[in-house]
Amino acid sequence: MRNTLEHLVGSGAIDGDRAMAWRAKREDERTLQELRAAADRGSADAMYKLGRVYGTGECGLARDFKQAR
Repeated sequence: MRNTLEHLVGSGAIDGDRAMAWRAKREDERTLQELRAAADRGSADAMYKLGRVYGTGECGLARDFKQAR
């Protein structure tokens, strides 16, 4: 289902607010995945950014000060 939606949004068959929300959600997921991978490799910059994301509730995450720390 997810692949089908990705294809339909990517091809322009689905557009508007829902398509924009889908794209934003996918971008947030990619950003988090990249930050977590870099943090796991020891990147202090990625650790800081990931902590900030948890602290502010960006990228669709719930604010979690424990995780942020």
